[in-house]
Amino acid sequence: MSEAAAVLRCSRATAYRLLESGELRSVRVRSRRFVTSDAIAEFLDQPASRPSCSQASRDALDDRGLPEAPTNLGADG
Repeated sequence: MSEAAAVLRCSRATAYRLLESGELRSVRVRSRRFVTSDAIAEFLDQPASRPSCSQASRDALDDRGLPEAPTNLGADG
């Protein structure tokens, strides 16, 4: 949960509240809960409803090493 909270840029308490409300999905293995990167991406794709989960969280998720699309496709290069 600490890692999920860090990616979402919110407290662990807020992350647990998101789980309890059903806004954030998790997988339970015995007594532990795990939040997958897919669940985080799904949550971040929803319209922003909480100030603790901001655009910065989306940017942090994008920094996972995925290639960026080229922004300058003009004749210069």
